[in-house]
Amino acid sequence: DHPDPSRAQLSTFKSLVQRMKDGTLPALAGGLLDQAANSNNVKITGKDWQTMFQGDVFVWMDYISVPQLGDNHTEQDAGDLASAVNSIPAYIERSTHFIALAPTIEHTDLPGTYCDQNSWLTRGWCRVEFCSLLLAMNHQVPAIIVKGSNVPSMMSGVSAISRPPGLGEYTCCKRDHCINGRSIPCDKIVIGNVVYRMLEAKLSTLRAAAAKDPSKLLEFR
Repeated sequence: DHPDPSRAQLSTFKSLVQRMKDGTLPALAGGLLDQAANSNNVKITGKDWQTMFQGDVFVWMDYISVPQLGDNHTEQDAGDLASAVNSIPAYIERSTHFIALAPTIEHTDLPGTYCDQNSWLTRGWCRVEFCSLLLAMNHQVPAIIVKGSNVPSMMSGVSAISRPPGLGEYTCCKRDHCINGRSIPCDKIVIGNVVYRMLEAKLSTLRAAAAKDPSKLLEFR
């Protein structure tokens, strides 16, 4: 099952990149929640977008950068997937921008059901990525939501607090943890370990900061 069968998400991203390079993408600023959550007022100008493409640009996209298990996957494939999943927080930690591609498109297998920003926020793996953004230790960038050809919007990582990964929707659960008669483990077990390690790392960072300045103990960045 291809995660982007109509290539709508990829087309949305290509259009976004072209507008960035052309300098036609308007300035983007965070809302009140972003301003309250971030000590620096996040704002991206049209010039900033263009500057991104003056040097090398590296793009990490989940369904392209993470191995996808097919009906005839091997143990090696499963191992590669686990390694990639465990690396998601590291990729996001090193990202300068977090872009969520959420155009409104009809679900291929469910006529009358549409995928959009709301469905993105319900998917478990998307919540893991969003949670990684919230718990990043070295930056405070918000998510940039791209719904199509319209102007993108920002969404603070703080919004991830009310959308825990463990309560998200997972394909493995919908398939009763079985593919072609083969039992597969629940993704929630995997993401539980990933989120736990992120929380431990975040707490360790805050405790170290609190040792120098006690007021930092109450600061959740």
